[in-house]
Amino acid sequence: MKTVYGMAKSYLDLTGSKPRGLELDFLRLMLALQLDSNALGAYLCAPLPQALLQKKAGEWGAKYGGAATRVVLIEAVLSPPELRALLEEKDRNRRGNQSKGIDRGVAASGAYGEKLIERKLSEHVSQRHGDEVKQRPSFEAPVLNAIRWDYFGTAC
Repeated sequence: MKTVYGMAKSYLDLTGSKPRGLELDFLRLMLALQLDSNALGAYLCAPLPQALLQKKAGEWGAKYGGAATRVVLIEAVLSPPELRALLEEKDRNRRGNQSKGIDRGVAASGAYGEKLIERKLSEHVSQRHGDEVKQRPSFEAPVLNAIRWDYFGTAC
């Protein structure tokens, strides 16, 4: 059985701790490729410019070597309404986090961005592998199944 792993981030920039989060997911994917000899691919999807993702992939490839060159970074291209909704969610999160519960009317939630980028990742895997790969629950992964993969798929 062949496997496909994926992680999705809804980051719109790489400020603060975001580069570390992106790099950690990159390392998780790299490790999955090293441990799973049946892996067809590993994908990291974010709504960041492809040029920036390629730059990061080059840096991490030089830093880690090995399977790092096999992790594919994908730009999640957003439509204007998707981008607007994601920006609104990020703004609500910022306000909710800043209020520290003072303003009970503003709650931080990343559900929209999470689902949106996971869908973009799934669409990319489908385009890349066609009907060959079927998405499965992440706990069924043969390696690192304690990680909540944003995408895990199998092909016979």
